[in-house]
Amino acid sequence: MTRVASLRARLTLEQPGGVSDNSGGVTLTWATVASLWGNIRPAGGNEQLRFDREHANVDHLIRIRFRYDIKADMRFRVGARVFEVRRVDDPDGRRKWLDCLCEERPQ
Repeated sequence: MTRVASLRARLTLEQPGGVSDNSGGVTLTWATVASLWGNIRPAGGNEQLRFDREHANVDHLIRIRFRYDIKADMRFRVGARVFEVRRVDDPDGRRKWLDCLCEERPQ
């Protein structure tokens, strides 16, 4: 059971956008959608070999109050930490909480 008091992390929800670079391309930008409270807990991770270098990624489960507008292409930011949303789930189907499986990205 989750209690509102357990939502201790101040999160910034961001969505991707694009800005023309005036030469036919688009530069990826991130726009703030909302500032909200959530609970962040580790949910696993793995290590891979990419381009002859070891790369580790860490998955986190971020729980927030239910929202309709969160999609898998969005991300959360907590200070300098960035969490890319991979999957969104309503854990009990009651539209009270939203669980977002996220991958933390180094900045």
